[in-house]
Amino acid sequence: MKRRLILYVCFFLTQLYVVAQQNDAVAITINGVPIYKSELEKAYNKGNKDKEQGEKETIDEFVQSYIDYRLNIEEAKAQELDATPNYEREYHSYKMQLSNTYLKDTAVLKSLMEKYYKRMLEDVDVNHVLIPFEKKELLPADTLALYHKAMEVRNQLINNGFVGDGFIDNSVNPSIVMDITEINGHLGWITAFMLPVVLEDAIYSLPVGEVSIPIRTYKGYHIVQVVAKRSAVGAADVEQVLFHFPDIPPFKHQIDSVGALAHRVRAGLRSQVDYQKLCDDFSGAYGSAERGCAFGIVKLDTKISPAFVNAALNLQDIGEISQPVMTDFGFHILRLVNRMGVPSLPSMAKWMEDAIKGSDRGKYYINEVCERLKKEYNYSLNKDALRKVINVAERLSPENEEFTSIVPNVNAVLFTIDGKNTHTLKEFLAFVKNETALKKEEPDQLPSVRIMENVKLNLSTDQLF
Repeated sequence: MKRRLILYVCFFLTQLYVVAQQNDAVAITINGVPIYKSELEKAYNKGNKDKEQGEKETIDEFVQSYIDYRLNIEEAKAQELDATPNYEREYHSYKMQLSNTYLKDTAVLKSLMEKYYKRMLEDVDVNHVLIPFEKKELLPADTLALYHKAMEVRNQLINNGFVGDGFIDNSVNPSIVMDITEINGHLGWITAFMLPVVLEDAIYSLPVGEVSIPIRTYKGYHIVQVVAKRSAVGAADVEQVLFHFPDIPPFKHQIDSVGALAHRVRAGLRSQVDYQKLCDDFSGAYGSAERGCAFGIVKLDTKISPAFVNAALNLQDIGEISQPVMTDFGFHILRLVNRMGVPSLPSMAKWMEDAIKGSDRGKYYINEVCERLKKEYNYSLNKDALRKVINVAERLSPENEEFTSIVPNVNAVLFTIDGKNTHTLKEFLAFVKNETALKKEEPDQLPSVRIMENVKLNLSTDQLF
């Protein structure tokens, strides 16, 4: 994934796009520089969003203060203050924010929402094994040996299944694991947005029974197998009575004694009246009388123990009571209050948009928008110049302070727009340096960067390309 290069190209393409917006009228001109209506609106809304109605600036007041601000910038340039590192980073951040206004594509977003919503209508039962990386920061050479090992593991899994020696970590209790990518063996039922997108893509494309080739994430190489598929089970609204462990994590004798008590109590629950009495006692003991035993809505992607999720979703009839289920907090006895299907796409539109942009799926959104802009503005990449940066990234992380200083022939053209607007390796490396500094100092100032940063990367060439 060409992460930084994508952001860099999009940055310049959106600058051209800003100029090309005929419907975006020039609001004011300062020293011959046009200031567009959309730029003023965004700046006004940002500056007043947290103010009470009576505290907000009037339009006239804001425009005058904005003119003063821009004149101060011109004065800073006259005094050559714009050459300082702090100014360069702040100005770069400002231009990136402006570009984000135009880095939007409703059609692309709609297509992604439909794609992931379709997946939400189907649950997939999965086997999974992770062959982890042994260090956090990687060069391409570091991944080769592990990939060969992963291919050997895949062959063993095809022959012996996902329960053989060496694939199951008996020290990890799947019932209390919060990050399901740490589970080796039977992962259980999953749906969209539960796993890194590369794993999700593989799972939803595999036929039942097939074992995937190794799939790399920042954790290592994953191998998955689709066990079964079913229509989505939706969600369950449940109540719970919890028999707490005295210590967390519990000792074995505490698990045994608390578990035995929970099972004895469950055996005595012969009616809804019995459960309600247990619930009333539980609520009184823990001071939750107003809430009662209500737990809330449980879905496949609820951030709680998979054992709890499965127990809740296995309840079918209103009022049905589960057997005790263990998590790291204790043993839970659940009762079903209501069952719900997957909501309609229109009703989930805002959630879907946030979920896409707030996860590693956002990279597809940025990539698709940039591909459209590349075609529109006749983008041409110099692959020879690109190879010079790749060669360095294969032996040094772009996060290293020395990276931008050792790329050769920095005056070479990296890409051209419309056959005349050229940008060199030197410009790109300056962008890398600025973007790295901004990410550390002001991560909230770069929405497009935040989308791409949701893709967790530890391989040097991935970080740059």
